[in-house]
Amino acid sequence: MRGVEIISAIEEWVVAAAGQPWVLLVVFALCFIDGFFPPLPSESIVITMATLAMTGVGQPLWAVILATALGALAGDCVAYLIGRTVPFRTLPYLRSERGAALIRGAERQLTKRGGTYIIAARYIPVGRMLVNMSAGMVGFPFRRFVAFDAIGATLWALYSVAIGTVSGALFGSSPLVAIVVGVAGGIALGVVIDRVLRAVGVAPAELQPRTAQAAPRG
Repeated sequence: MRGVEIISAIEEWVVAAAGQPWVLLVVFALCFIDGFFPPLPSESIVITMATLAMTGVGQPLWAVILATALGALAGDCVAYLIGRTVPFRTLPYLRSERGAALIRGAERQLTKRGGTYIIAARYIPVGRMLVNMSAGMVGFPFRRFVAFDAIGATLWALYSVAIGTVSGALFGSSPLVAIVVGVAGGIALGVVIDRVLRAVGVAPAELQPRTAQAAPRG
């Protein structure tokens, strides 16, 4: 519950400061940190900002999209660099049976379909961190990673802003209602996307333990 309380407090503060241009730096920072610290999800903040933009308060949508995409890309690159430089297999969670299975699955998918996997993982809070760290650990080429992740971060930013835009358009006369509906809708769509990705075999949570294949080099 502590994490939920923190996010709620941040959301209230963002709503109060939505009219100030510097709030975009907050959006960037939250999306950046979310890339390698999943207990701080940023989707709800982005949806809130987009909703406020549609209700006549806050920053332009293009600015929200830009801050979101850049923050997400930068955070994902940090996760990649952590995976390349830090022996994160030694972390308690990742040494567990479930954690080890997630990593092995990520390595296997990066070998089969690296670009698709990196883009798809952006919609799974913990999954994207594991995939991006695994990409760094197994030596997935950094330039290719940045290219694919830039596409994923941009699509994710558009997706999150679209949810807030629709909510703001439908409930523009009641900003608070629009925000609640937008965030709830974002959570619901996130669950749907997660299940779809599992169904097609690209969600880390559904991968079974196996011996990791060789990492892609080109």
